[in-house]
Amino acid sequence: MIVIFSRLRSFFVALVSFLLAVLLVVGVYAQTANTTFRITISAASLAVSIVDASGTAVDTPLVTFGDVVRVSDCMTATATLGETTQRIRVTNPGASDSGWKLSIAANATTSLWESQGDSSKQFDFNDVGDSSSLGCSDLSSSGDTDSVGGQLTIDPSVATLAGVNSVGTTGISKGSTASFAEGTLDSIDLLTAGSNSLNFGAWELQGVGLSQKIPASQDVANDYQLTLVLTVTAQ
Repeated sequence: MIVIFSRLRSFFVALVSFLLAVLLVVGVYAQTANTTFRITISAASLAVSIVDASGTAVDTPLVTFGDVVRVSDCMTATATLGETTQRIRVTNPGASDSGWKLSIAANATTSLWESQGDSSKQFDFNDVGDSSSLGCSDLSSSGDTDSVGGQLTIDPSVATLAGVNSVGTTGISKGSTASFAEGTLDSIDLLTAGSNSLNFGAWELQGVGLSQKIPASQDVANDYQLTLVLTVTAQ
């Protein structure tokens, strides 16, 4: 009996030891650790770009005016801003819930059309001229600070506005025809989106009319250039 009891006791001790070991192992695997996941969604920005028909950005946008023959009277050159292969795209990725405005202006109010081969050949883009010349001659009394005439007129009212991927154009209006005038009208609005416009979307503008008055007998050159800047701002 003593032997049997001793064996039972040894078996009981072994069983208890085994169960404790199992419980210890189970206890180790039952431990927990908290892991926090975090995602940051950054605010996007309004954007304006010149894109081709497939929506790819155009590296060096260029607007070419029709050729003008030099004459002794005021001359007018015309062009289109926003063609099929170089259209204006505005993107609002939820950056402005209250609307936005697209405008165009020169790098500076003192900028001039200038021949790339001869910088002495210049004419203006924002001189209103007198009542008879209407932009074709210099008029310093109007606030123009240079000595050359010429005026650029922009007409977004004739352009076509369309949403990308069938996005609606509700709440977006085109600007009206306007001419640059130094110190008076240095920036011209092309599009204005109100608070009722979509907060997420992209829109393209094509066919903005351009008309540049050139002073009589302007120096001959085939490389006159003027840089203008498109800007989109939140309302």
